[in-house]
Amino acid sequence: MILQKLPWACILLQTEKTTLLIDPLGETTSPGNPAGAWMGAPGEPIVPLSDVPGVAGVLITHVHPDHFDPAAILGAYGADIPLLLPEESADVARKAGFRHVRGMSVGGVYRIGEAAITATYAVDGFGTPQVAWIVEGNGKKVIHCGDTLWHGYWWKIARLYGPFHAACLPVNGPILEVPGLARQSRVEAAMSPEQAVEAAYLLEADKMVPMHYGTFHNPPCYRETDNVVERVLARAQERSLDVRIMKTGERLIL
Repeated sequence: MILQKLPWACILLQTEKTTLLIDPLGETTSPGNPAGAWMGAPGEPIVPLSDVPGVAGVLITHVHPDHFDPAAILGAYGADIPLLLPEESADVARKAGFRHVRGMSVGGVYRIGEAAITATYAVDGFGTPQVAWIVEGNGKKVIHCGDTLWHGYWWKIARLYGPFHAACLPVNGPILEVPGLARQSRVEAAMSPEQAVEAAYLLEADKMVPMHYGTFHNPPCYRETDNVVERVLARAQERSLDVRIMKTGERLIL
């Protein structure tokens, strides 16, 4: 299996015969995408989905606009692309124009080509339905954890599905000020660098791939925590964990 890091939380997984795309990031400054209004302009080039061909299915952890851009996906792959997302959000995708929607609950399994896809636990910072995705193929197993908070399911996930050849985990510990909320939280809306390393350790991951960092920082609306990479590496050294800091476009053969 080949794992390719794309911008933000987007990961491309390729088995010998099947290519899957997880949480693809569209152009946030395009009209109709609300992410750009409060997350700001991206700090790295966004890879057009038209440059990512051959995708057999798209997996969405949750429907926040920095993880689910219907227009970009439809434009690149059409309305018949298999689209997996949390069961509670399936109607969002159908109303957006997708015709091959599979709503998934925790524990559900679905196959696309030679890849087995399992939905498992994740916890969203604002209560939006969210799952983590486990993809297994060619004897390799990868987990992608969206932008989950720290939670108490790591041990259960490891017991049911571990160990993992790679764990893709959010690391930027952002503080948000969200328009329309009467009261704002000063608690991180996704895992901190240290929490992500601990999650990878508990998941019995052979390799950790940090994601969901470095692309957006737009105070006061969206504030990424400081020194992300340095903190990931420091905690990983304490845990003797193999961390792969990957640039956009870089590939990892598992």
